[in-house]
Parts: sequence; structure tokens; C-alpha cells
Amino acid sequence: MVQDTISDLFIRLKNASHARLERVEGIPYGKYQEEILKVLVREGYIKGYEIEEKEGKKYLSVQLKFGPGKQPVLNEVRLISVPSRRIYAKKNDIPKVMNGLGIAILTTSAGVLSDAEARQKGVGGQIICYVW
Repeated sequence: MVQDTISDLFIRLKNASHARLERVEGIPYGKYQEEILKVLVREGYIKGYEIEEKEGKKYLSVQLKFGPGKQPVLNEVRLISVPSRRIYAKKNDIPKVMNGLGIAILTTSAGVLSDAEARQKGVGGQIICYVW
């Protein structure tokens, strides 16, 4: 049983991306994980995802995205908030990742958003991770 499902999700995606796998299957389902995947789809880091059911349990299957020469689009993920340490940012203090080349994923009162979406809506929140 995995204790931190968010870090497990990102580790699986990052490892599969570096191994240049087309799909990652068998990720335990959670609404929070699904919301994070929606942000990654909107921002163009993954192609998409599906919810599968096996033996009465739900799992996520993610299609990774690659650029020219099979270069992974999802290069790095850095977890910022972990269960033992939560990091928050006010709406005016949301960081730019890699000078705008990456994104920050935040959980806000308006849901799970990218840094650009949070700035546009004028909300701050807990910084989950940086992706580039």
C-alpha cells in the first residue's frame, strides 16, 4: 500500500517518460490524481488518460506524450508539498517555473489548477509540484 499517492503517480510518470514508454497502467485511482492528470492534459504534458476497472477496483492508464526524436515532453517533476510539509502561495506569490517554461500545479479553492490558471482566477493555494 502506497502512503503518498501523489508522489507515486509522479514517480511512475517520470520513470515511464524517461524509459520512453507509451503508456503507464495500473496507477491506483483517486479523484485528486485524476484532477492532476486533467491539468497535465490541458497543459500538454500528456496525451490523455483513461479510468479502467479491474476486479472491482479503479485504475488509471496514462498515455505519455513525446516530441521529435522520441524526446519526452514530461522531463522532470519536483514535488514541493509532501505530507510532512505543506507549502502555500498567495495569489501574488505563485512562482514561475523555469522562467515560464514549466508549470506549477496548485490545489486551490477553485480546484486543482496550473500556475497560469490560478493567476488568471486570482487564487492562491497549496503548491503540489513543479513540472517541466
